[in-house]
Amino acid sequence: MPDPEKTFFEITRPDLQIKQLIGAVRDYFQLKVDPNSGHRVKLSLMKPDSADLIITDWAPDADAPNSLNERFRGNTLAGRAFYTRELIISENIAEDDRYHHFGAKKDQGSMFAYPVVDNLLDRVVYLINVTTSQLEKFKDTPKERDKIQKAMEIYAERIVLENRLDELKTKILARRSGGVA
Repeated sequence: MPDPEKTFFEITRPDLQIKQLIGAVRDYFQLKVDPNSGHRVKLSLMKPDSADLIITDWAPDADAPNSLNERFRGNTLAGRAFYTRELIISENIAEDDRYHHFGAKKDQGSMFAYPVVDNLLDRVVYLINVTTSQLEKFKDTPKERDKIQKAMEIYAERIVLENRLDELKTKILARRSGGVA
């Protein structure tokens, strides 16, 4: 007779699903960039860790963020999106004081930070940063904001579901090992 718990753990892989979803978000916005321009789109996925945000994943895989081991607070674009639970857009990251530059060279381009909110838990579970090397690719106008918001809502809804599955798996594993979840 099949073991339902074992089957659940074998087929439920929120880690892989979230990775696929962030890759799809990155690809969606990369498609909107002229392929002959040389501009690239990068994505980083952040998760709350105490009062900070930390990067947990990125796309494409070959473009690990310079800030991979950094912690982000409320004074950054990501932090502001996290604390306000709103989409934050920067048309020019080189001139935006809210963008945190690493190293001597200033990054160029534009970006947005999108909070993935689980309304059932009433908290931000992830934050998605999408950056492009193209200046003003992401514009902070009502029309452009609405386009980004609508696209991101679709991906965020699925990421929330995968996060819930991940939390469920964590609780079950903690109970199995005698820990408290």
